[in-house]
Amino acid sequence: MVIDVRLATAQDRSALDQFYAREGHSFQKLAAQAACTPVGGILETMFVVASANDIVVAALKLDIGKDPRIGKIGVIQHFEIED
Repeated sequence: MVIDVRLATAQDRSALDQFYAREGHSFQKLAAQAACTPVGGILETMFVVASANDIVVAALKLDIGKDPRIGKIGVIQHFEIED
């Protein structure tokens, strides 16, 4: 089985909705959930998805913050793999 790992785009929204629904979560609530990085607020949020046969089988929410000493940092806030 070939698995494609990439940043999610707007076209992936319905696939993410379906994936999180299968796992018992709400993508809409997860995406809207406020988060903080260890250095403060977030600058942006992105989702990384793994898909096989055009079906999302894993996803993680990545919040990006900025550390004044080292620059941008990424913090994984939620990681889910299909059972």
